[in-house]
Amino acid sequence: MGKRTCIVFVSLILVSGRLMEAQHSADAAKQLVVEAVAEAGKRLVKKECSDFFGAGALAALTSAKYRVVSFGQPRFREGKLAVAGAATIRETGMVLINLDGPFVNPKLIAGGVVHRFNSILSPPESPVMLTDPDFRALLLLHELGHLLGKFGPDTAATSRSQHYNKAILKHCF
Repeated sequence: MGKRTCIVFVSLILVSGRLMEAQHSADAAKQLVVEAVAEAGKRLVKKECSDFFGAGALAALTSAKYRVVSFGQPRFREGKLAVAGAATIRETGMVLINLDGPFVNPKLIAGGVVHRFNSILSPPESPVMLTDPDFRALLLLHELGHLLGKFGPDTAATSRSQHYNKAILKHCF
């Protein structure tokens, strides 16, 4: 009976440690959101970016509800690493950011290979490398486009998503 109690105690310590680590990750991710909103806001102060998104864009960015949640780990699809960065629920003004995605971890290791997600645009176009803070701001501006109804659905359409990113790069960076 003493062994069983000890094993349960050790298991609880391990689980508790993982929960504390997960909480620390979520807190750090929330701070990244605060910083990214500020950086995206700086972009929206510029006339060309503001004109692109339209009246009320800055207010929409700052009043949106941001939640950092896990969408699940990245997966390989057709030989390529696929991971969702964020999702927008326009009706509630909510942006869900993937705790396991490129917003939080622009450099992910999968299959023993480092994958960088702060490169915008897919082949055959030349990638545009952004700093991690700029990448996070672009991701929030992309989601802002969905919140405002300027961008349509692009979950299953990489080319459409890339088109939106190119427009944001042109007008806001």
